[in-house]
Amino acid sequence: MRERAANVLERSRALDGSILELGCGQGTFLDMLGITAPERTFIGFDPSSRRASTQRIRIERCYFDRGTARRGNGAIAAVVLRHVIEHLPSPVDFLMTIRATLPDLWPGRVFTETPTAEWILDNRATCDFFYEHCNYFTKQTLEFALSLAGLACSSVDLVFDDQYLWAESSVGSNPAPMRDQAIVGKAEAAASEFSSMEAKQRQLIDDLSATGLAVWGAGAKGVTFASLLDPDASRIQCLIDVNPQKQSRYAQEAWKLGVRSVLVMNSNYLNEIRRYTETLKLPFHLSPMDGP
Repeated sequence: MRERAANVLERSRALDGSILELGCGQGTFLDMLGITAPERTFIGFDPSSRRASTQRIRIERCYFDRGTARRGNGAIAAVVLRHVIEHLPSPVDFLMTIRATLPDLWPGRVFTETPTAEWILDNRATCDFFYEHCNYFTKQTLEFALSLAGLACSSVDLVFDDQYLWAESSVGSNPAPMRDQAIVGKAEAAASEFSSMEAKQRQLIDDLSATGLAVWGAGAKGVTFASLLDPDASRIQCLIDVNPQKQSRYAQEAWKLGVRSVLVMNSNYLNEIRRYTETLKLPFHLSPMDGP
């Protein structure tokens, strides 16, 4: 995330104006931007945000649309959307709304981050398909969606160990391919293996539950995994999460419950979790549930 924050600031360095984040949550990304660029002002839009505004970081607790866009008054240097468009039933309409608020000769950039369908399918990460996501994008389809909205894509990179797409676009016309044929083959190949994978995962849960089993990650992946594979909560004793908003989140509590095996929902955090549990002297058996 720090690399993306640095990218936004570097690409906006020569431009005047505020940096907007749409779907800012509790302002974590805005804080990263603000620490590095204390001279900037930042505006976050999110109706669910509980974060208080400060002198340089203003939170608008509302959806961003043509009516509320004027609250981002003054010049805009950049617009950031991190994990927003996959939640929208009409993502192109939303991108068009953003484009409509920008002048035709706007020199800034729109930065878009979203999960990549290729990684999910290549790694058979079945629990990355869940109800809160209306859309999944490839490099080609993300570029196409941006182009339909009048945003010319200059780059689409893989970030977060290839799990996410990070696109940079600007006002303009740069038609993209209509269809990504390769993803169809990937989807068909993955679908043919999902049933057998689910059977193996159920067997793994059965084997590990005998010594006490927990799932690390009580976000979308963990909740989807537990709901699909242990709907009656008879084999997974608990879910662990460092998010302070999650109930009974502490690793120590899981150990007291008799948990000895932990399934880690996102392998990107495996080493971090291992260091954390070693510091606490909790010898969990950790197993990643995704990745190659």
